[in-house]
Amino acid sequence: MNKIKLPMTTTQLTYEPLEEKGAASLNLCNGFLLKGNYDIERMKRAVEKLYERHDVLRMVMKKDSDKPYLVIDDNISLGLDVIELESSDRDSRYAEAMNDSRIRVRENIAFSNKGMYRFWAYEIADDELMIVYVANHCGTDGSSMAILNGEIEMLYENPDRTDIPTSSSFEDFLMERKSYINSNEYKKDGEYWKNLKMGCETVDIPLPEQKYDECIAMELGAYTVPLDKINKIARVNKTSNFNVVFLMLRLAIAELTKKKDISMTYIFASRMNPKYRGTFGFVAQGAVSRTKIVEDLTWKDTLKEVKNGMNEGLRHINSSDSVDFDEFLLSYMPKTSSKLKTTFADLECVPFVLHPVARFKSRLFAVIATEISNVLYLYPMCDVNVYGPEFIQAFNGIINRYTEMIVENPDITIKELIK
Repeated sequence: MNKIKLPMTTTQLTYEPLEEKGAASLNLCNGFLLKGNYDIERMKRAVEKLYERHDVLRMVMKKDSDKPYLVIDDNISLGLDVIELESSDRDSRYAEAMNDSRIRVRENIAFSNKGMYRFWAYEIADDELMIVYVANHCGTDGSSMAILNGEIEMLYENPDRTDIPTSSSFEDFLMERKSYINSNEYKKDGEYWKNLKMGCETVDIPLPEQKYDECIAMELGAYTVPLDKINKIARVNKTSNFNVVFLMLRLAIAELTKKKDISMTYIFASRMNPKYRGTFGFVAQGAVSRTKIVEDLTWKDTLKEVKNGMNEGLRHINSSDSVDFDEFLLSYMPKTSSKLKTTFADLECVPFVLHPVARFKSRLFAVIATEISNVLYLYPMCDVNVYGPEFIQAFNGIINRYTEMIVENPDITIKELIK
């Protein structure tokens, strides 16, 4: 077995939560309710082929002197686990499957000898199959989930097909990353990020008095923003939706915390190197961006500074993990389709997502932004017992308020925007 150290981007982002009660907080889950004349044996073969194609599915996380590392274990071949349901009628079987999936999604799989991925299925009816999979965040990023969703469909069509492109392995990525991190080039380029963060204020938010056992941040604070208005603001300012939302979130943090020097991390999900574009694994990188709130500046001028800062940051992106991540983080998934996925090979498809209960025991406050159709969905991911529901829910009204005010007056000042 080959011992591989985690890349620093993953370690910095996830090591603190990887304790017994917090590891399941890093589970990512996708599911598909498939309707039609499905073939369960073909689905099993499709999942087996995924394990053959991608080494990260066969990776196990271990600890050595409290430092995590990965080992490739080719004996892992979990495949698709078909779960027997006890209920008889269709609706009861569906409810039983969803309840069972919620339990499985919350299981700690980070340091399991069975790997960091799980696939399972429920036969809801003769013409209805539910497929669910969970992946620990140390073994995957958002782009990997999207790649996986596409590959499992293609392999279901024909498990023996050979026309699916093959990218470099996650092991190759980690070893290349390790070599770069140990280079003088990495250390020299990392000075940019250290200088960027120097003197930045620390956000101090009091812990909530009440404790919550089953309070899920993603469901508690999920909200939507009209995408057409975000598009309009981006067009007027000749920038991206990402920059618009990123600045809004930082202004919201400034408003809620009364701080005027906000540092926030963003996840750069695109694969910089073409050979890793189809790689399963944690290939995304996180980078810090800093905003000093100047109340007399207009929204336009502040956004221009943000855009320039982001462009400069991309020139140093490979060394972005040379400094610690900030507590506040944004992961943005741009629109890739005008509608939700409705087919899976020759089957009807209803996709869904299940979320674990966040137990980070840390100040990590992530916002997952996803564009679907004409709506921007924003989901907070944090430990409710650290931030409290009031802080989480406050973002809803603030971001929508900013959106309406900026559309109405593109030259609005920051002082007028922030209460």
